[in-house]
Amino acid sequence: MASRDYGYVGGAQVVVTTPPGRSVLPTIDPRRLPNFPHPWRFRHSDLCFRAPARNLEIFAKPLTAHLSKFAALSPTDVIALDQLHRNAKVHPAEHILIHEQSRPACAFFLGSGLAYRYRMLDGGRRQILGFIFPGDLFDLDAVLVGRADHNIALLTDAQVYSIAPRDLKNLASDFPKIGQALWLASIVDTSILREWLVNLGQRTALQRMSHFLVEMSLRLEAVGRIGGDGSFDFPFSQMILADTTGMTTVHTNRTLQKMRADGLIQLCAKRLMITDRERLAALAGFDGHYLGFAQPRN
Repeated sequence: MASRDYGYVGGAQVVVTTPPGRSVLPTIDPRRLPNFPHPWRFRHSDLCFRAPARNLEIFAKPLTAHLSKFAALSPTDVIALDQLHRNAKVHPAEHILIHEQSRPACAFFLGSGLAYRYRMLDGGRRQILGFIFPGDLFDLDAVLVGRADHNIALLTDAQVYSIAPRDLKNLASDFPKIGQALWLASIVDTSILREWLVNLGQRTALQRMSHFLVEMSLRLEAVGRIGGDGSFDFPFSQMILADTTGMTTVHTNRTLQKMRADGLIQLCAKRLMITDRERLAALAGFDGHYLGFAQPRN
């Protein structure tokens, strides 16, 4: 009977199924791991083994997988983070999780789905400030300050977990690597905000949309939402895109049509494919270092 042995890589549990009579844990070069979430299935060419194994799977929960990008989490760290994956609720698209000026009592992270931050202005105008992906921790600043300064709504149906502030505080103090990962993740969030300011203030309409699409593709790839053909679900309406890029819906439509005509993207039935991501990144002047984990590649 085949045996199952366990190890850890980047905060994820490694399960190795070996032939009868053998017991082996893998030695894995983290530089060769693709940037996908869990569960992952790797070819043996992606791994360095001390002995052959027939099957390897990596499992991690969303917050654990996200924070493992920023620190080398130990098995103890993983167990502690996995304990936070409770108190989940499923909400429909467009559900408002956080209202501006509200006083939230806990922080949140997504188990699945997408959410977005936004501010409402006079006359019903809206500015989208950013998007939230599975594993992203959010609303901690509002808990610490005592009041939310923006709204957060769901773009799609989503599973949402809540975390008591004291639990996060205890984790950061009791598990230094988790504290480090939380700190670095917050730095990346700030870097993304700075890049969005540049996008809105200085890039042309075509560059703005190109930059946004490259960023979305990389962040979706990082959470395993990219298909084998490079396409991904695209739940962003033209109104959402307009409120994100600071354009009108008419200008947004024209920009997308130009990108289609130029062979940069294919968009059909709410699924988008970037036909040449390197070309699109060059057009946008995209430098993915601000994301902290990804660079554009085909």
